[in-house]
Amino acid sequence: MLDIAAALTEVDRLAHAAGARGGTGVDIVSTLRGEGFTGDRDDYDDPRNSFLHSVLERRRGLPILLSTLTIAVAERIEVPIAGVGLPGHFIVTDRSWPEPRYLDPFDGWAELTEERCGEIVRSIAGIDLEPQHLEPVGVAAMLQRMLLNLRGSYLRRRRLVDALWTVELSAIVDPDNAGHRVERRALLIGLGRYDEAERSAMEELADDPPAAVRRRIDDQLRAIGELRLRMN
Repeated sequence: MLDIAAALTEVDRLAHAAGARGGTGVDIVSTLRGEGFTGDRDDYDDPRNSFLHSVLERRRGLPILLSTLTIAVAERIEVPIAGVGLPGHFIVTDRSWPEPRYLDPFDGWAELTEERCGEIVRSIAGIDLEPQHLEPVGVAAMLQRMLLNLRGSYLRRRRLVDALWTVELSAIVDPDNAGHRVERRALLIGLGRYDEAERSAMEELADDPPAAVRRRIDDQLRAIGELRLRMN
């Protein structure tokens, strides 16, 4: 059973340790390195790498979870560290310096130049680094990215029930995104929960969605009809 209080207590302990070292961004990095936190290169796609309590227990995680831990520790001792959602990779920026310092928690909090950030983006995402890529991102954007990572991990394992709740959480974070509703229905169809999927589709059609969304809903309704025919 998930013990949220214990996980938060551990984050508090790490923040206290960083504060005792001096309370700077450098001290946060030293503390987390010293505690053995690192990127999980052996089993990157393990769903546990997307849960903070598991990262705290295993000392392994995805870039965005190690970044989240860094930010959580920093907030507790009032160090201005924020998340940076590079295309294909997540890092943090320490903004307590005259110029922002970019750090890669997955790679031992190695300091990155803008040039190195560009190399990472080109190698992973195949695009050039743009100035907006280096801007800090908010909590909602980070949460959506975490849920997307976790959803992909579950889908690759055919764990459709688990993937479903990640979509449902995404819809709570961004309720105006029609794509989440379409994706939720696709998972319901995959789970054989045709009545729920059909009811959702009809409710959304009643709201007169844009033409592109309507076409996707119609496709899903046809798929449900075909699957039902195969059951007879």
